[in-house]
Amino acid sequence: MRWTRSMLAVAEAALSGIIPTVGSIEQATGLSRHATANALARLESLGFLERPRALRGPQSARRITDISSFLDAYAKAAAEQREKQAPVLVHRLWDRDPLDTLGSEIGPALSRANAGWAVTGAAASVLLAPYLSDVTTLELYIDAETMSDTAGLAYLLGGRIVEKGHRIEIREVPTPTTLKGPTIDSIQVALPVRVYADLRAVGGRWAEAGQHLRETLDVGTAA
Repeated sequence: MRWTRSMLAVAEAALSGIIPTVGSIEQATGLSRHATANALARLESLGFLERPRALRGPQSARRITDISSFLDAYAKAAAEQREKQAPVLVHRLWDRDPLDTLGSEIGPALSRANAGWAVTGAAASVLLAPYLSDVTTLELYIDAETMSDTAGLAYLLGGRIVEKGHRIEIREVPTPTTLKGPTIDSIQVALPVRVYADLRAVGGRWAEAGQHLRETLDVGTAA
């Protein structure tokens, strides 16, 4: 079964500790009640969620059957979704460390423009659970409306759009829950389970950082 955007959002919420009832997940994700119920049912049919047969109704609580396998399946589905997203590549010069620039210049500029955004990838992993020694490229998620004006977005970021040699890699926010991670040093971080999935998708040292994140923060086990 192909994972839908709603299924990914519901999985992110459940793996982040939201009790998997229709009401709780609907409130956490902003999805419609129908979309939430449908996504929960599909995840249940795949064997990732279960509930006692006696329980019925929107407030009946499912539970995750196996957190590790659910997280792995979610990460694989998120990586497949990521492959279909064409990123916008922006080059700019760093006057300082990229994370410092993100916190002092890029983040405030995006916030002044009322953009929804969050950092993922290597930079997010350094903020959440340091493992990589340096960050050369910032990976950002930005809302669809802001992404619709790529020239204006590049201006906000203080750079220019390029085809290679980029310092900032931007993708449209993949789910309603992606941006609901913690704020660290005034930087909005993507949801940790999404950061984990993105690191694993890149592979190599980034996948190692993802595994470190998973173990350090017990990503997925909060449920």
